[in-house]
Amino acid sequence: MRTEQAEVVCQGRRLSGDQLCWLRQWIADHPLWSRKRLSRELCQLWAWRNGRGQLKDFAARSFLEKLECRSLLVLPDLRAQKSHPRPKPDQTAGIDWPTIPVAGRLTDIQPLQWILPTPGSEEAKRFDRYLAHCHYLGLRVVGENMKYLVRDRQGRDLACLLFGAPAWQAAARDQFLGWDHSQRSAGLPYVTNNSRYLILPWVKVSGLAAYLLSQVPGRVSQD
Repeated sequence: MRTEQAEVVCQGRRLSGDQLCWLRQWIADHPLWSRKRLSRELCQLWAWRNGRGQLKDFAARSFLEKLECRSLLVLPDLRAQKSHPRPKPDQTAGIDWPTIPVAGRLTDIQPLQWILPTPGSEEAKRFDRYLAHCHYLGLRVVGENMKYLVRDRQGRDLACLLFGAPAWQAAARDQFLGWDHSQRSAGLPYVTNNSRYLILPWVKVSGLAAYLLSQVPGRVSQD
C-alpha cells in the first residue's frame, strides 16, 4: 500500500508530496553531479532567480541541504575543496605596492572616494589582497556580493567593505523585525549582510570607522 508524502515547507517554499518524490528521483538520476551542479540545474528548472536575473544557486543549495538534514532526500557526498589560507602574521606580506601611513583628522582626508571594483581591475586585485592578508577571516566571497574600496582625496586606500546576500534565518534580526515567514521571504531581497569590514592597518584616522558605517545605508541603496 502506497503512503503519500505530506507537503513540506522549507525556506518559505512549499513542496507537495509528488514534487518531493520527483526531486528525490531527479537527484538519483544524476549520481555524478556535485551539490553545486545540482543547485544550479535546479535553479534553471524552477526559474529560481533574483531580481537581477541571476541564478540563486547558493539559496538552492541551502534549500537542498536543509531537506537532507530533515531526512527527506539524500545528496551526493561533499567533495574535497582546497581550504582558504589563513591571514599571514605579517599583515603587509603579499602586498607589493606602497603602504604609506595615513594619519590625522577625518576632515584632512575628505572627500572620500567609494569605488566599486570591477572584476579583474587593479582595484579588485587590491581589495582581494587586502582582505586575504589583513582581515582575520581572510577572503571568502559566496553568492551575490558588492565590494567597496574607500580612498581619501589623494587616492590613498583606506578601507574595504564587502556586502553579500543575507542569511535565510537569523534569530536576532528576525525577532527585531518581527516578520513572519511570508514577510521574510518578500523582504530578504531588500536586506544585505556586511560580511567584511576592514580599516587598513596603516590607517590611523580618528572617527573614520564610524563615519564610513554612517554612510553605508545611503551608499548601498544608491548603488
